[in-house]
Amino acid sequence: MTNDPVTLDDAVLADLDAAVDAGREARTDLLAELVRFDSTLGNETGVQARMADAFEDAGLDVDAWTIDYAALKDLPGYSPVDWDANERPNVVGVHRVDRPAGRSLILNGHVDVVPAGPAGAWTHPPYAAVVEDGRMYGRGAGDMKSGVAAFLHAYLAIRRAGFEPASELILQSVIEEECTGNGALSCLIRGYTGDICVIPEPTGE
Repeated sequence: MTNDPVTLDDAVLADLDAAVDAGREARTDLLAELVRFDSTLGNETGVQARMADAFEDAGLDVDAWTIDYAALKDLPGYSPVDWDANERPNVVGVHRVDRPAGRSLILNGHVDVVPAGPAGAWTHPPYAAVVEDGRMYGRGAGDMKSGVAAFLHAYLAIRRAGFEPASELILQSVIEEECTGNGALSCLIRGYTGDICVIPEPTGE
């Protein structure tokens, strides 16, 4: 196994750029689907079922499970809750490699959203996923269903260009980021760890 950096030549980069461009419509369509789910706390089941289907369609090994709060309660980072998981799953898709060459990568994003607030404050209905002048309007479009759609379609673009990750890639679609962080913590105790984790939040960091 090597951790040496890899330099991509111009032809490979051009192929990857073209593959990303080719997926633009599908990427936008998936984001619109995700935004149309009112996935506030307690209502994440539908959007997570869609993510499980999307991971499966991408050829990833899919795992979906309900958070076990009792198993988390003594861990650093656990946030006590006064509700039940009620079949609201975490969903993970894994690209597995028999002989990894390099470091493993986790891409983590959440699909839960905060309440939309007063309807009159919205330019468009909060779950309509209207696209206007190249911008999608909707609760969760930025924070952070766009990040979830983007990391899945980054993987699809790599495959479309004729490549595949040389080490394990773990895509995590989690619940309860907006209120606890217990979704991501549950991924850790289920064994989904890696050398690097990227969380594509729209924070500008």
